[in-house]
Amino acid sequence: MTPAGDNVVDTLTCLTLLHTVDAVGERVRSPKRTATPSRPPHRNGRKFAVMSVPPQQPQSPVQIPSAATPPVKVCPSCGAQAQTFASVCPHCHKRYRVKKSRTLLKVTLGVILGGLVLIVGCAAVIGGAANEASKSITREQNANAITNSQARAIELGTSRKAVEDELGAPKSTQESENTGLGSDTCIYYNVKGGQLLDSWQFCFDGAGQSGVLTSRNRL
Repeated sequence: MTPAGDNVVDTLTCLTLLHTVDAVGERVRSPKRTATPSRPPHRNGRKFAVMSVPPQQPQSPVQIPSAATPPVKVCPSCGAQAQTFASVCPHCHKRYRVKKSRTLLKVTLGVILGGLVLIVGCAAVIGGAANEASKSITREQNANAITNSQARAIELGTSRKAVEDELGAPKSTQESENTGLGSDTCIYYNVKGGQLLDSWQFCFDGAGQSGVLTSRNRL
């Protein structure tokens, strides 16, 4: 073969090799996709279903919540204002809130003390009224009152005028008319230091100051 013929053969050979390399590279870059069989494959006489896996959705990034803003608190003790989560004031170090148990205890003690004051006040008023009533009864009982010894010292037959001169004016007087017997008069004196309604009775035969004492009795 001539040198020119050799050159032509070499050129064709090179072109053929280049074409083959390009075809192989194209296959590598674009792999052939195999078709999914329309029927499930058989293995040892058993049918197996072909399950298709759905494509996974891309997960969104987890959002980390931002830190909450601390509330603004006003201290009831010192009046300072601070933005904090703490339960105590950063200035005076006292609690922002008073415990409910202490508040309830204070309210209960206040109610009890108020009730005691009310009871004592009512007792004082009632006691004062009772004491005043007792004094009034005592004054009334001692008015126009005589002692037992004074009453027993008056002898029967003494005139009414003489009795009143000796004992003073009586507390009350009662006159009665007896048909065919004339009139009778009874005078009454309280007992000094005695109980309520304790009294001495002096009865005279006849009306007026000239009546004569006929009886005396402790009632």
